[in-house]
Amino acid sequence: MKKYLGFLAVFLFATPALTANIVDFQAKSVTSLVLTTHVRTTSAVIGDFGSYYRLNCTVACSVAVSTTDFRGTFGVGTAATNYIYMPANETTYVKASGKHYIIGQGVSAGTLFITEMSP
Repeated sequence: MKKYLGFLAVFLFATPALTANIVDFQAKSVTSLVLTTHVRTTSAVIGDFGSYYRLNCTVACSVAVSTTDFRGTFGVGTAATNYIYMPANETTYVKASGKHYIIGQGVSAGTLFITEMSP
């Protein structure tokens, strides 16, 4: 019985695991990509300032985060990259540590805003 109560006390009074709350993060760097209709656009290397990216696009688009520049060979929506579909004017947060390229492909002309976030 004593072991059971000890386990119960540890379970009930243990502190929760630390989680990332995006509200506590600060914008460190902002980059934008001009998207044209159904043509993939690749950013320069980013990732100097943060480990999270806040993505927002003025048009519906597909976005991929990659460690390789696929400008010449592959693009968004191929087997080489996993992509995220983003509706127009919706914000998406992506965790990616280190240096990356952001690849965007819009359904029409628009702008993709990339903000590096850091706690």
